[in-house]
Amino acid sequence: MITVKMLDAQGKYLGRDCVFSIYPTDMRHVPFNRNVVFKGNGEINLECSELPVILHGVVPIPGYGRTWVTIDNCGEGYKDGAVIDFVREGAVSRAWLVEREINKGGFAPSAKCLSLLNDAKALIQKAASAPSPKCYEYNMTALGAGMWAGELMVVERARTKIAAAKRKDFLFGCGFGYPFDNIPGAQEMFDSLFNYMTLPFYLASVEPEKGKPNYDRIDGPLEAIGSRDILTKGHPLWWGFGYRGAGTPQWAENYNWDEVQRTIKEICTTRVGRYRDSVKIFDVINEAHDWANTYNLTQDQQIEATKLCCDYTHETNPDVQAVINICQPYGEYGGQGKILYGPVYDRIMTPLSYFERVRDRGIQYEILGIQLYNPARDMLSIEQMLDRYAVFGKPIHITELGVASYDKNMPYNYIDLVIGGLMIGLWHDFQWNERLQADWLEDFYTICYAHNSVEACTWWNFTDPAFCPASGFYDEDGREKEINYRLKALQQSWGFNFGKKQ
Repeated sequence: MITVKMLDAQGKYLGRDCVFSIYPTDMRHVPFNRNVVFKGNGEINLECSELPVILHGVVPIPGYGRTWVTIDNCGEGYKDGAVIDFVREGAVSRAWLVEREINKGGFAPSAKCLSLLNDAKALIQKAASAPSPKCYEYNMTALGAGMWAGELMVVERARTKIAAAKRKDFLFGCGFGYPFDNIPGAQEMFDSLFNYMTLPFYLASVEPEKGKPNYDRIDGPLEAIGSRDILTKGHPLWWGFGYRGAGTPQWAENYNWDEVQRTIKEICTTRVGRYRDSVKIFDVINEAHDWANTYNLTQDQQIEATKLCCDYTHETNPDVQAVINICQPYGEYGGQGKILYGPVYDRIMTPLSYFERVRDRGIQYEILGIQLYNPARDMLSIEQMLDRYAVFGKPIHITELGVASYDKNMPYNYIDLVIGGLMIGLWHDFQWNERLQADWLEDFYTICYAHNSVEACTWWNFTDPAFCPASGFYDEDGREKEINYRLKALQQSWGFNFGKKQ
């Protein structure tokens, strides 16, 4: 048993949401179901089926934001009997990680970065001998300094790498709604920012009535692209989200496993065959990792469905690049014993363990796809997450992406589905605004462009209303946001200049 205390800068209980967010992973960062006893006053007992463990929890950090914090005992993990002050351990783990990454060399950290790291280390030391409640204040301030130091470090390192060698090929993607006839200038802006477009292949919208597909929402954008140099991708061929009109239509809601297999074959062969000459990349399967499993498939069946999607797609068009697309890349839901829809297994299959099973099954696919909406993770944590997926040896596409440009209330049931504040984090302790959205995009794209495995970033919605609320490049009144010009300036600094071919 491990005891964890979640206390704020005054030594008081951080609150139910923070305590309930805590979950364990093994040393590979693969989550497993937790067994928690809540003792009150910010303290829990955590029974872990595997040891040692890394722990993750949401902390509101004054001067930084509301974000997930990872603690790992400086790379050693925590064993049975550990008694943990989560915020202090967060500060210690963070300072150790930032110093380790700086010591790898390859760039010169700024004076500000080093100063913040030194502040964190000094405050950790002061807290060790300070009386209560001063010790808690020092620990929280140290954590904030360490978070800032890590973000500066990882972005500075990425910029150094980019300055040494700019990549010639990178896909800047977006969708949907092209050519945006109701917004003057939007098509021209899109063409100047993106060389990659996602097209809607959702079964519910393409074939609302069985046997009567309607391809207008795909053919219209393809025709509008014309001679423009924009690569297209279809999303998704199969999504096991079998009701509410999202992934599949009403006629397919209650399919059994045999019917699922037949439908996968029909979709992959007809859609890929129809667009053989115009769509060369497909998200062949979406979220098949114990997340959106409304057909109540076993884990073996989810892996088999993945194989069928890849196999039928390649048989129909060997030149197609197949993307296996996942969401929740940190797997928080698995650590907390929750999924979106479907059965909850004793060991929930999270994205990392899903790709391990895909690899072990020998499934052929070309691209590993990751969704990342308002992730409530700092940039160093994001880079480390990308590194964990890079071990599978596939190019990585950030397939779905978005952060808010202003605070916009989400429906309660929507918030309830995102585990532990997954999509409602606060970055850099501000309320979301257009400048902050552009800042986040600039840092994130810089890290991705510098990462050897990442070949594409797709912002999910060009216009509001967007899936991730208020995340579009245009607001609901058709007004441009700052993000348009920040991305364009970033692209030009890297040598990209998109637009219509003459």
